[in-house]
Amino acid sequence: MADSSTLGGPPGLGGPPGFGPGGPPPGMIIGAIPPPPGVVPNFDNPFNPHRQQIISITIGMACTSALFLAMRFWTRAKILKSLGWDDLLLLGSAGTGAFLTATPFLQLKLGLGLHTWDVPLSNFSPKWLLINNISAIVYFFHLAMVKGSIIVLYFRLSPSKGFKKLVYANLALVAISVIFSLLTFLLTCRPIEAQWDVTIKGNCADTTTLFIANGSVQSLTDITLLITPMYIIWKSNMPLRRRIAVNGIFAFGFFIFAVSIARMILGSRIFKSKDPMTEAATFVTWSTIEVHTAIICSAVLGLKAFFKTYWPALLGTDNDSKGFNSTRDKSRDLENGAALSRLKSSDASRSDEVELYHTRIVAKSYA
Repeated sequence: MADSSTLGGPPGLGGPPGFGPGGPPPGMIIGAIPPPPGVVPNFDNPFNPHRQQIISITIGMACTSALFLAMRFWTRAKILKSLGWDDLLLLGSAGTGAFLTATPFLQLKLGLGLHTWDVPLSNFSPKWLLINNISAIVYFFHLAMVKGSIIVLYFRLSPSKGFKKLVYANLALVAISVIFSLLTFLLTCRPIEAQWDVTIKGNCADTTTLFIANGSVQSLTDITLLITPMYIIWKSNMPLRRRIAVNGIFAFGFFIFAVSIARMILGSRIFKSKDPMTEAATFVTWSTIEVHTAIICSAVLGLKAFFKTYWPALLGTDNDSKGFNSTRDKSRDLENGAALSRLKSSDASRSDEVELYHTRIVAKSYA
């Protein structure tokens, strides 16, 4: 176990780290950590080389994800005239995404991207550390809602019992990941306030190990969620061109997986860094990218009807390639039409299969 108060020197009795009883002299500003030898802290007007990058990426990603969300809800509400639980979960993730979009701006005001010794201790702890901890909790729920939205869609991809078992396994894995993340957060330090208040002497577990464990669990749910539908889609009765297109949509999610790995590596460096506020700037940037890319990936799964309505040339038609003119593909279309007719008689307005590929997937190998 590590002493949570080591940042900035040993705590004085009743005062901030590095000072005796009562803290520093009145009016004296102290940095979050001592500066390197020969360096004079700049509390008045320090230069932040990361500020513009964080602002630009945050605004750009937020606008992009908002555009895809608007397209998704327009498709479901206006074109298909049906909203499902997957849409409600995605709407919830929009709320958490908005919070996680706002926090980098507040963190910048508190010194994110500056040298840590140029950041007043009062800004760093408890303010910046507390915001960081709250953001972590919101982040867990954000990813859970995005993944939950995708899982609800998966339940409607195929009537196969085998496939549904895989979907339930994904649901259980996501639930376990959220519980694990929350427990590791709540149990990291005793008392818990020691996580954001360096004046509190507390015992904390190895934060680097816990962070990597959390990141690994999240990455595991990413990869299982991505590969779950690919085999059943590839073995389905859809034409080859359509199977490639649909798998391509799901494969886009591998970018999120790569971003989550990058985020985990960058985040693990912060805890051992001699300049954590500077190190955290890149971490926050990649976290923002992950948050909004996850929303985009989930939203795009329901946009087939949008593009078929407003941009049909992008998707082409079933007769624009040789493979679609074959007898085999025509028989596939007949089978798909029969499946779609059965689907319409039950719950067609709720079907994402209609949006994605006009048909419910029939994968006999999973029956």
